[in-house]
Amino acid sequence: MGAYTIAWMIVAAAAASGAGVLYYLLRNYANSLIRNLIVALSLAFFVVPAPLPNYPEQLAPAFVVCIFEAFFQIDGSPAVSLRILGISMLLAAVLVIAAHFALQRFAPKSVQK
Repeated sequence: MGAYTIAWMIVAAAAASGAGVLYYLLRNYANSLIRNLIVALSLAFFVVPAPLPNYPEQLAPAFVVCIFEAFFQIDGSPAVSLRILGISMLLAAVLVIAAHFALQRFAPKSVQK
């Protein structure tokens, strides 16, 4: 197992832990759709990969690429990583909303809150 794989395992574990803690903190929130959206969007924000500008075969978390391209590169272009991040967060939101309404529609009445 290489350093690249280990780094992505650490990113995934940290993001999953953070999402779990966030879910735990919001457990008493009445609106489950909003709670699940917040948790899913935070998880997507930290885990979505984007290619590194000079190394297209290497991937890094999109928010990290965006920060480095925007603030630490002289001629940096964060547009690609921002686009990837935006599209993936939109997709995560659509999936959570679709799952929420599908579960409400098809779940037995005794399970619905």
